[in-house]
Amino acid sequence: MRLVKVCPTCGHVNAVTSPFCLNQGCGVSLVGVDPTDPESQKPLPESTPPAESATIRCVDCGKESGQEKERCIYCDALLLGSDAKQKAKIQIELRWPWGTQILVGTLRIGRDPPAPADLAKAIRDRGYDNVSRTHAELSVCDENVCVKDLGSANGTYVDGVKIPPNKSIPLRHGSIVRFAANLAVEILMK
Repeated sequence: MRLVKVCPTCGHVNAVTSPFCLNQGCGVSLVGVDPTDPESQKPLPESTPPAESATIRCVDCGKESGQEKERCIYCDALLLGSDAKQKAKIQIELRWPWGTQILVGTLRIGRDPPAPADLAKAIRDRGYDNVSRTHAELSVCDENVCVKDLGSANGTYVDGVKIPPNKSIPLRHGSIVRFAANLAVEILMK
């Protein structure tokens, strides 16, 4: 059973780890709000009949959330096909040890080209010598972000689990991708 936090102001269902309400325009602090089972939540009255509302299955946890939801009520992952994502494309932010970067298209990770010169220099200058010359790539795929290890010598890890080479692995908001032993990037979807 997954627990959620229900906003006491607007009724929005948030992930249990959310420190504040994620409903746009609300932002109320959820500190002190007791987690509850989302199955026991009664839906709030809507302007359209519930029969017309479709659901979206979360690719991370497999559970269904309402069409109007941007994030899964069970695991807080972005929902593919949600109204919010169709109105505005998501922005993928990469948090490197040296700063942030916006992901557009595909980004090669490595010590040498075809990795972008500034990224390759940052990897070399900071002593991430166990990152391969052409290690991996991050790419926007189906309004999500994926990582693919390009046959690196020391592997690529998603949330501590080594991924197979040459296979695109979808990521979720908050995923930590580690290249070799020490270089890590946090994936943020906005």
